[in-house]
Amino acid sequence: MEKQIKKPDVLIIGAGPAGLTAGIYAARLKLDTLILEDELVGGQIRDASLIQNYPGFKPSYFNSSVRYFTSRQKKSRRII
Repeated sequence: MEKQIKKPDVLIIGAGPAGLTAGIYAARLKLDTLILEDELVGGQIRDASLIQNYPGFKPSYFNSSVRYFTSRQKKSRRII
């Protein structure tokens, strides 16, 4: 008996800010979403010492907000 592979409705490559945002919008539409990332969630923005013009979080709360956001995403959707 062959194992059936379930294909997601949306495949997102990269779990940086753009990939995670795309995942949020796909989840809002109730689409089965798979986010692929070969590094750590957050992308290159995780290593930046100064972030300007980022619309998502206040600067003083950025690190804790990213941790909270990614933990919520992992619980609600698949991030590999």
